Amino acid sequence: MSLTPQQTWLNGGIGQIELGPDEDNATFDEPSLLALRNGFEALAADPGVERIVLCGRRERFVSGVDVSFFIQSLTTGQVDRIISFTYSAHSILNIIARCPKPVVAWIDGPAFGAGLELALACHRIVAGPKARFCLPETGLGIYPGMGGTQRLPRKIGVGLAKWMI
Repeated sequence: MSLTPQQTWLNGGIGQIELGPDEDNATFDEPSLLALRNGFEALAADPGVERIVLCGRRERFVSGVDVSFFIQSLTTGQVDRIISFTYSAHSILNIIARCPKPVVAWIDGPAFGAGLELALACHRIVAGPKARFCLPETGLGIYPGMGGTQRLPRKIGVGLAKWMI
C-alpha cells in the first residue's frame, strides 16, 4: 500500500506532513512521491510556517519503496520508469535537505529503506522508543538508490554507517 502524505498546519508556526496509510506498510510510489513534493513545497513557501515536521501515522514512518513497481517495470522492459522515479525521489529529498526552514523527521516506528533515506534528508531526526532504522537493500545485494549510503555517514559517522550498510 502506498503512502498518502497529508499536510497540516499546526500552532506556533509548525507545518506537519503526516506520512502513511492506516494499513501496515507505508511505501513510496510515483503518486505518493509527487504528493509529498507538493505538500512539502506548499509548507516551505508559506511565510507562516517556521519549521516543518515529517511524521508517520500510527507509529509508522515509511517502510520503503513499493517493490512491485520495480518488478513490474523490469518485467515489462520499462527501465525508464525506474530511472524517472529515482530522479524524482532525489529531487524531493534535495528540496527537503536544502530547505531554509528547519525540517525534522519524527520517527517512532520503522523507517526502512526509502523511509530512512527520507529521514536522512531532514535536518534533524527525533527518534522515539519504538524507532527502527535499516537499509534492507544492502542485504538484497542492491544499493539504497535514494542517497542512503551518502547521507548516512554524514549523519552518524563513517564507522557506524559502514556497520549499518
